Amino acid sequence: MRNRIAGAVALVLVAVGGCGADVPDGLAQKVAADCPGLVEPEPLAVVTQGFVVSQISSEAGQACKVWINDGREVLLVSLIAHASEQEAVQRTAGLCDDMALDEPDKSCAAAVSGNETYALHGVAGRWEARITVYEILVGDDAKDAVHQMLEDLRKSEKTKS
Repeated sequence: MRNRIAGAVALVLVAVGGCGADVPDGLAQKVAADCPGLVEPEPLAVVTQGFVVSQISSEAGQACKVWINDGREVLLVSLIAHASEQEAVQRTAGLCDDMALDEPDKSCAAAVSGNETYALHGVAGRWEARITVYEILVGDDAKDAVHQMLEDLRKSEKTKS
């Protein structure tokens, strides 16, 4: 069952990456200036579709927060370094409902109530990645975009060390 789900997620990620989102004017520049290597503009545009991103800030280069124009913080992307990939896998699995990461994706969606929060935990090399969307409606497109954010983190220079 997990392999089928992972396969479906991979297919959706290809579709999300291939279709490209309309990135609002200025968003790519905000992302590049404030959260380089943590968030790409295309999946962020999908998550925040229908809203204006008013602020993006980075914390110590290992976390990125995004706010929309009404003052709500809607996205947190964070990286936590571990000594090894094995340790990152063990620690990240501890955040999962069944204490295990989905294979081969090495991620899990955390249980949340309602459809205004979505949390994805995953491994990117020796890094534990946590991506949470909250305070806005999280549909399937936004969930797919969050998975794309995890894939982007895995390719980022930030997680190569």
